[in-house]
Amino acid sequence: MEDRMGQSVDCEPEAGQPVTLAAKRIAAAIGVFLLLALVAATFVVACIDFDGKEQVFSALLLCDIVIPVFLWVILHFFQKSGIEK
Repeated sequence: MEDRMGQSVDCEPEAGQPVTLAAKRIAAAIGVFLLLALVAATFVVACIDFDGKEQVFSALLLCDIVIPVFLWVILHFFQKSGIEK
């Protein structure tokens, strides 16, 4: 199959090659969805009033900061170590 520029495009990976690009895109989409859900949960907890709101809000706020930083550190480690190749 060819793209618009006339270059050959493989629709299916060759035998023995993992489908890493599709897996990475799916993982990235799931990660973005989960981080957005976490931020939305933080916003909802900030808007409603219930017993223990301060503890839940503090925990969610901490997770909003720590989880993306932790994921960045892991990805940075894998990229520098060459494990993902």
